[in-house]
Amino acid sequence: IAFLDDSTALVNEKDGVLKKGNLSNGMQIDLKGIPPDLVTDIRSVDERDNAGLFEVLLDPDFVTNDWVYLSYAAQVEGTTTTKVVRAKLNQDSISEMQTLLEVLPASSDRFHYGGGMVFDKTNKLIVSF
Repeated sequence: IAFLDDSTALVNEKDGVLKKGNLSNGMQIDLKGIPPDLVTDIRSVDERDNAGLFEVLLDPDFVTNDWVYLSYAAQVEGTTTTKVVRAKLNQDSISEMQTLLEVLPASSDRFHYGGGMVFDKTNKLIVSF
């Protein structure tokens, strides 16, 4: 969950949905523009796999630049890996997506992707994988 203000939050769902919700009235929308290489269907084959959308994080200067960061399991030529992107948040979508990290080599083995993210005191993005 990433809080945009006191009453609005972005909530990611493991199965690849990023929602924008109003905490006061319960209204929510599914944002458009989710990464096209997001892997979610692998859990239908092996429920032990943890592929999907992992974390959503706001840029430290979000108020002025609208950047949102996502970590997720990405499809790479028949294999999977952890990927981090940033994108601009609009009213009902994310756009201008930029890849910041793609963990290589990708693998066809089942593993824990990681994907935890935090900004440190100097606004450097720290990612676990």
